[in-house]
Parts: sequence; structure tokens; C-alpha cells
Amino acid sequence: MAYLIKDFSRLAGKAIHRYRMIEDGDRILVGLSGGKDSLVLLRYLQDRRARVPIDYQLVAVHLDMGYEDPSETAALKTFAAGLGLEHHFEVTGYGPLAHSEFNRENPCFLCSRRRRQRLFELAREYGCAKVALGHHRDDLIETLLLNIFYSGEISTMLPVQPFFNGLLTLIRPLCMVPEDRIAKMAAAWKLPITASHCPSSGRSRRGEVGAVIDRLARANDKVRGNIFRALSNVRPDYLLGVKASSAPANQEGRAGISIFNREGGANMSEEQRIRTRVHFTTRVTLIFGDRELSGLESRDISLKGLYVGTRTRLPLETPVDIILELSGSTSSLNLQMKGKVARVDDDGLGIDFVEIDLDSFYHLRNLVSFNAGDPSEIEAEIARKPAF
Repeated sequence: MAYLIKDFSRLAGKAIHRYRMIEDGDRILVGLSGGKDSLVLLRYLQDRRARVPIDYQLVAVHLDMGYEDPSETAALKTFAAGLGLEHHFEVTGYGPLAHSEFNRENPCFLCSRRRRQRLFELAREYGCAKVALGHHRDDLIETLLLNIFYSGEISTMLPVQPFFNGLLTLIRPLCMVPEDRIAKMAAAWKLPITASHCPSSGRSRRGEVGAVIDRLARANDKVRGNIFRALSNVRPDYLLGVKASSAPANQEGRAGISIFNREGGANMSEEQRIRTRVHFTTRVTLIFGDRELSGLESRDISLKGLYVGTRTRLPLETPVDIILELSGSTSSLNLQMKGKVARVDDDGLGIDFVEIDLDSFYHLRNLVSFNAGDPSEIEAEIARKPAF
């Protein structure tokens, strides 16, 4: 038991120190799903406070996706309260919504997006500048292969990921810890692990990729470690495309991502980004109250907003949830954001974006930037899916 805790703490502590995840005075929201990973993370971070020379505060947040047994939720509340932590528990309808006819995307994609968006909102409400999630080493490995197999790119989850120009930072303190060691810690600590009642549980692409890695690891126990080490042992000279040394040095744009002008590599101004338009057909769904307008077409979209053709009239400043389906010749991509009606005329509605998450902003930014380039690049961007 002592060795298990020491080994686990060594790996988690190494990640925290290497990536400077936690600093004195931090207030951190910890996502508590009820699975072994988040439970171990919360217990470890709380225990660690007594051993380190800095002080930080934790807020445990649990979001019920809509399928949870009340007795399991009660057990999690007891656990969080027993640690002496401030906590927030909330029931949502994200799971049923993601599995309904409303959602034309992968259920896991919509559910995780809504969950993360709500976590970010709660982080702001509770005054937390950091959000800690329980993703471990195996999650990073699987994400790398998922993105290679299904998105055609080499990328994975980041140990530290800033959002909204650094206003909020996502941290993954368990990113160096193998999943099997987390399972042993959960058993040793006798944590109240809750079962997943999601209809899609066990049927995801992540599970399929994990099974492939399991088969390879049975023949060679170094497979997982080698894939993980490959994430920090990249040899650009032996990859197709532009070498890292010759890539333009882009600066950080809004939401902590690089926004650059393809023609010269210089940063685009806010006005340029607003005025640059993407000219391809999109399908737009607007949701307001208990009503929705679906199948709307727009050929005018920017980082500031969009214009849709419709005979329906909505009052100015009406808040709307927006779903954009961007269609290329071979694939499509769904983006979601919040907006408000900013213009009403005989031909349609102008919608200003009010809140847009990093994934959607990232794709929209790339599409705007690629608009001046080869159409094949737009097709490639539409075919991409987020890394998490």
C-alpha cells in the first residue's frame, strides 16, 4: 500500500511540477464524474495540500448527465463532504439530449461539449481560474490514435491548456499516471465509484482504440510507454509537410490560439478577422426558448456572427443557441455556440456570436483563414474533429 501511494504520488507530482499546474493561491474546480479517475484525482489533490509548501483551494463539481441513480449521487456527496470540500452537484439533461433526434452528431461529442461548457461556467461562478480533470496517460495515448485514425492529424490532450486568452486553464494532473495504477489506488482507498448508465457506454471509438492497444500490449508490454514517449519525441524531419523550423512564428490570438494571415504569416487584426468571410453553404439551426428554426442556409459567416435567410422574425437581442453544420463535398462538421439577434430585415436575421467555445472558435478561425487559400484545405478542416 505504501509503495503504491508513493509510486502514484511520484508520477502525479512529476506532472504537476513539470507543467507548473498548481501555484500558491490557486482556486481549482475539480470535475467529479464519479468514475475512478476523478475520485482518485480529488482525493490525491486534497491529501497533497497537507504535504506541499503552498496553499490552494478545491471545489468539487459533479454534473449528472441525466441517467444517474440518486443513491450513487448521495454517495458522491458524502465523499466530497467527508473531504471537507466545497462542492456543487447538478442534474442536467445532456445525456438524453445527446441521444435524441435533436442531435445529428455523435452522442459522446455533444454530451462532452455541453458538460465541459457547463464546467467552465461553474468555474467562473465559483471564482476558479483552473479546472482539473482526471484524464490519465492511457487517455492521452488513445486520443493520439483516435486523431490519427479518424481526424487525420497527430495531436492529443494537453497537460495544461489555456482558454479564453488565459482567463481559464484546464489541467490534467494524472496525465503521466497509467490507468491500472489509478484503479489500484481507487481500490486501496475504497472510493465510491459509480457505474455509467449511459446508453453509449462501452460502444465508443475510444473503447475500440483501447481494445487495439490492449491486444498489442499483451504481446509487448512496452507498447503503451512507447506511444506515450513518442508524444514528446517528435522528429519533424521525418514527417510530411512543413518542418517546425520553417513554420511562421505565430502569436497568441483570442482564446489562446494562433490566428495568422496566410499571405504573410503576420497576425490578422480583429477588424480583419471580422471582415474576412467564409463563402460556402452552411446549415444553421437556431434554438430559442422551446422553439427552433432548422435547415436555414447561410453563405455569410465570420468570427463575429452570421446571417441566415428566413421569413421568421425575432425581436432584437433575442438569445439563441446556434448549431452550424458546415458541409464540404465529402464531409461535414457541427459547431455550437450562443448568440443574439442583432439585425432583422425582409430577407432574414443577423446573429452576433455571444459565447463560443474553443473547439468551435478553433475550427471557425481556421476556415476563415483558409478562405484565401486552396479549397482542399477548407475540405480538410471541415473533416477534422476536436481532439477531446
